Amino acid sequence: TEDINVNFTMALDETIKNDANAYVLITVDGKEYKFTAQQAVAGQLTVPTAAAQMKDEIQVTVYDGNGTAGTTFTYCVHQYADYILRNSTDEALKTLVKHMLNYGAAAQSYFDHNAEDLVNKDVSVTLVDPENINTPATETGTIDGIEFYGASLVAREKVHIRYYFTVADTVEQATFTCNGSPLKVYKYDGLYYVQVPGLNPAEYDDVITVTVTSGENTYTVSYSVMQYIQRVYHRDTTEEGLKVLVKAMYNYHLAAEAYSAP
Repeated sequence: TEDINVNFTMALDETIKNDANAYVLITVDGKEYKFTAQQAVAGQLTVPTAAAQMKDEIQVTVYDGNGTAGTTFTYCVHQYADYILRNSTDEALKTLVKHMLNYGAAAQSYFDHNAEDLVNKDVSVTLVDPENINTPATETGTIDGIEFYGASLVAREKVHIRYYFTVADTVEQATFTCNGSPLKVYKYDGLYYVQVPGLNPAEYDDVITVTVTSGENTYTVSYSVMQYIQRVYHRDTTEEGLKVLVKAMYNYHLAAEAYSAP
């Protein structure tokens, strides 16, 4: 029910901990992320990974204040998943991990990321189709010059919904919020869009509301990841790779719900 992350736990020598120039270097998919040793001790090492990167090696190296490298530790999401599948007796957890890997493989194929080495090649899962419920976004209130255009998903360590709007030049400065928190507004191809905080797989059916405020007027749009999945999967024009991806997401959601149920 959390992010798809790998947590490295290391015992650091006191001289490293107290060295202001010591640092930790994490490398994923050719990108480097540098953290001070103090950040490492405080547990402040967060590196973004996408669903398609479950087989990407994550390399962690500690450097002392003189720039001398220690041992490089290498791990990946797939290794941990394989460990769970081989050793766990929790069938709900094993099912969840299998669907997580299936989702990762679908993302690899769709985004053409290391697609020749799919993360689920040794895993077999039973998949069901998403329900055919084409429920549109719910809109309340109006603001002249602002209209909801559509939504898309961003699949990273969590899944984010992007809400797209058309905004007329005549509209005064409008603000966009979600659950009372301000959202950054981006411009893309003549549209405005905001991206809501990421959702875990068990939350894909949670309806998320974006509120637009301009002067005394408010306008809300409510939507969910599940609504997007159902609409895209059953749309005649959807390409096959995207259908495979959203079907994998749907089944991952069902497995996450079953695992997290009391």
